[in-house]
This record gives sequence, C-alpha cells and structure tokens, in this order.
Amino acid sequence: MEHNTPVTIVIFGATGDLAEKKLFPALFQLFLNNYLHEDRFAIIAFARRPFSDETFGALVEEWCSSVGVDSQHDFEVVKSKLARFLSHIRYHQGYFDQLDAYERLNKVLAEIDERFDECSHKLFHLALSPFFYESVLENMNKAGLHLSCVAGPGITRVLLEKPIGIDAKSAKKINTLLARIFSEEQIFRIDHYLMKMPLWDLLTMHFTEPSLKDVWNHEFIDHIELHLFEKIDIQGRGSFYDHVGALRDVGQNHLLQMLALVAMEKPKTDHGEAFREERRKVVSKLALPKLNRKLPRLIRGQYEGYEHEEGVEAGSQTETFFSCEATIDTPRWKGVSFIVSAGKALDVSVTEAVVYFKNGDRIEFRIQPDPQVTFHIGGRTDMLTWRVIQDHLGHLHNAPDGYEKVYHDALHGEQTGFVSKGEIEASWKCVDTLRKLWTALPLVHYPKGSKPLHFGEKIQ
Repeated sequence: MEHNTPVTIVIFGATGDLAEKKLFPALFQLFLNNYLHEDRFAIIAFARRPFSDETFGALVEEWCSSVGVDSQHDFEVVKSKLARFLSHIRYHQGYFDQLDAYERLNKVLAEIDERFDECSHKLFHLALSPFFYESVLENMNKAGLHLSCVAGPGITRVLLEKPIGIDAKSAKKINTLLARIFSEEQIFRIDHYLMKMPLWDLLTMHFTEPSLKDVWNHEFIDHIELHLFEKIDIQGRGSFYDHVGALRDVGQNHLLQMLALVAMEKPKTDHGEAFREERRKVVSKLALPKLNRKLPRLIRGQYEGYEHEEGVEAGSQTETFFSCEATIDTPRWKGVSFIVSAGKALDVSVTEAVVYFKNGDRIEFRIQPDPQVTFHIGGRTDMLTWRVIQDHLGHLHNAPDGYEKVYHDALHGEQTGFVSKGEIEASWKCVDTLRKLWTALPLVHYPKGSKPLHFGEKIQ
C-alpha cells in the first residue's frame, strides 16, 4: 500500500472493551508515528449506542490519553496530533442485525471516497463476539460492503477477532460464509499473540541461532512446556468466559500458535502463506493423550469462588485452568512431549516456552512480562533481553507491535501474522477432541493464588 493511498477503517463494536483498551489507542499510536497519512484516512465507529460524533470523540480522547506519554514525542505535539486524529473519526449508530444500518453505512463510505476523490482501501474490523459474525457478514454482503472498488486502487479486507467459532462445526460455518463473500486474500483472522514481536523473535530463534539449529529435535530435547499463567481472575467477564473457558479462550489460539512457532519447520520462502502452512502442519500433526486414570496427562481445574462470579451459572463446570500433554507426529519430534498449560487466579503471571534437554540443560523463552531468553547450560545461567536480540536481528525498536501491527499488516495485505482457514480448522479439531476426553475427568478446585498444577501433584 502506498503511504498516500486513502484508508477507511470501520470498527464494528466500537464502544466495546477491546476498542477502548486496544484498538483506538493502537490506531492513534500509528497516526502519531506517521504510519497513517495525515489527511488520507477515516475511521467509522459502528455501535448500537446513540452517540453523536462529539460525544464519541470525547470517549476516544479519554481512551487515548496515555498514548505517547513515555515516548520521544513532545507533550504538546501529542496533544495536537490527538486533536487531529479525533477529527478523522465518525460515529455510526446501528444494530448488527438490521440491514438498514449497513445501507446507510455504504452511503457514508461513498461520501468519504468522494472527499478523498479516490476509492479508499476499506478495512472492516469485527471487534465482536463470534455470535454476531454471521449476522454482520450477511448484512455486509446484502448491502454490498464487501465489494472492492470497480475503478481505483481500493481493496476491501475484513478483520475478525478470535475465537472464530466455538468448535470445529461453527468455525467451519463461519469460514464457509467468509469464503462465499470474500477471497482468502481479503480475510484476516486475528490472534493478537502472533502480533507480539517478542513472540516471533524469541520462539523462532531456532531458525536464526546457529547453536540451536542442530539440537532442535528429539535426539537432544526431552520435553517442551508452554505456559500462559495469570494472577488475575476473570475480572467481571463471567457471562462471556462461562461459555468459553480457558481451553477455548487461550488454548485453541494463543498456546497452539506458540507451540506451532516452537515446533515448525523453517518455511522454504518468506511468503506469508508458507509460514501459515508450516504452522498448520504442526497443529494438524498433534497427537493427544489417551485417558489413563492412574497416570493422567490431562487436567482441568477451576478456582474456588468462580461459580459465584457475576454472570457465571450456578454449578458451572467451566475450567479456569488446564494442562495437557501431547506429541507431534513428525520425524523431528518423535517421542518429545509438549505440555501446554494455562490458568487464571494463580500465583504467577507469565507467558513462556521452556525447552528441557536430555542432558539436564534448559532454555526459557519468556514472552511476558519483560521478554527475555535465559540459558541454563552446563551449570551456568546467561540471560539475553529481547532488546539485545532485536539489535542482533537488526529489528527496529519502534516498529508496530500488538494491535498496531494488526492494522499495519492488514492494511498492507501481509498475512503472515494472521491465522489461516486451515490453522483454524486444525486447532478446533484438536480442542474438540480434548473436550470430549476430559468429560470423564473430575474438575479440580483450587484456591486463588495457587501454584500451577502439574501432573501427579496437588494444587497448593
């Protein structure tokens, strides 16, 4: 995308928690760092509440108030740019299931293109629960919002938040609907973990670090653990979380993507589709544990007091913790265990991959907090910060990250960090199998602040 190509971004669900905490701050950060052209972009906020442009603009101003505070930008420059950023935002009130709102939106888009005197790139971001996807996509199709420009450079793309569906059947239904309306090149399925640059830089070191290339296989590695542990509980998200649970909230996406990056073969080309295909191959080759009551390799737990959280059903069996051992049916990883664990209300907050070698050495790749790699080799411990690794790789420190990168890459048509149809369907197949397995297992209750549960141990 040329820097001066006009861009129109439509956010469905623009008054939601995600828009407040992530989306608008990320868009303002892009604008602040000159990734959005001063006079060549527009943002349309689509939501149900009856706001005026001014009222909604005041909300966005508050949401973006901390952006740029600790940066190289002068306070007055940030303040001035925020005012200009807000002038590019229009609020569009409408209900997701009413076609009229989409027809009115189409007219607004035409007015914006007329002002640009050129057909703009359109980016439709469904920052919504997947329960709304079918209604929104069908109405977009009926109103003609999915169509790219007949004349001019404008391309239409759609962004969808995870989870894509709640199981393999619903995911396939959404993917089928998407394929009927858009080409795969227009579809950008978000897993924001794949937009965290520390994740890529650290978990693909086995491609770039000569000392790791020759030992990254079953001959040297005993097992690999992937953790996504949080001290926080569900924080008022009971009505959402109780229908999802830890496995579908972070296991189906974040943790399986981490596993894929750790275990994937190096793509033959730098093309985004090559990366996505190698990730898909890993997930599709996962072999899950068989139930063994004497030696369980699958655990699900729930923190004490969860069922009293607002929005949670009485007697809920929804897990807030899980741990599962799996193997990957490929020559490189023959016999190597991959232990994937996640949980809330624990004694630690950390996202990491820990590689255990057969000789007793280990390497810890910590994604957050404070990204770093710690080598425990031959009785000696050495640590490299992510910033040092960035410098070694020649990466810019101020490159777009997180949701900034989501928008940046989507606008440029770069799909490497987005999830393919094949990856989605392979991951749901895995998760559905796990959910069937653990219906025969008891739900372990643990006090808040417990240590993560390990196989054969009690939570403390």
